[in-house]
Amino acid sequence: MKRRAGLTLIEILVVLGVLAIFLTLGISSYISYRQNLLTRDAANQLAGHLLDARNKARRTSTSYELRFTKGENSYLVGPVGDLKAYTLPGNSTLNSTRTEDTISIVYTAPYSTTPDGNTSIEVKGPGGKRLLVNVVGYMGKVVVRAP
Repeated sequence: MKRRAGLTLIEILVVLGVLAIFLTLGISSYISYRQNLLTRDAANQLAGHLLDARNKARRTSTSYELRFTKGENSYLVGPVGDLKAYTLPGNSTLNSTRTEDTISIVYTAPYSTTPDGNTSIEVKGPGGKRLLVNVVGYMGKVVVRAP
């Protein structure tokens, strides 16, 4: 009996099984990577607006404010009394260790100091990924770090 060239059904099924295992591992890693990326983007966006408010308060001698409500995915930032709304990417939400439901951080002109220093803002992204945006000290330095 002469054997034909080609693959048997069992060989094809084994290759498909190994390929399915590799794809499953790759997809779960990609999903986790994407969740981390969205959380990092949200934290960096918030930190960028805080830094921008701090710098503009110093440059323009106008007080700037960032305000948000716990559990929401949007916040307001701008000169006091003229705030503009922003939404975090990836349905991320904001939280804080402070007791009030609406958190306000004000950079006071002309030196951009803040009485709201030592405030931690938790950015919770998809999949429960979390990062902290900290406003540190009287000068309101902004630091992003893992919890």
